[in-house]
Amino acid sequence: MGSPLGLVLANIHMVELKKCIIPTLSDHLISWKRYVDDTLAFGKIGMHEYVLDRLNSFEEKLNSHMT
Repeated sequence: MGSPLGLVLANIHMVELKKCIIPTLSDHLISWKRYVDDTLAFGKIGMHEYVLDRLNSFEEKLNSHMT
């Protein structure tokens, strides 16, 4: 599975993302839920591309996608 530190490092990274990016998206998000390194975000109509671009801009190795 990998290093036992993987879960801890993923959590630290996602807390940093939430601290830095989510406040800038408060006008565009309805809800943001996170479990370890998985997230579920509900955005306002028409704002999905903007929110996705902002999330992807946080770290070039992160890759968010819509389903």
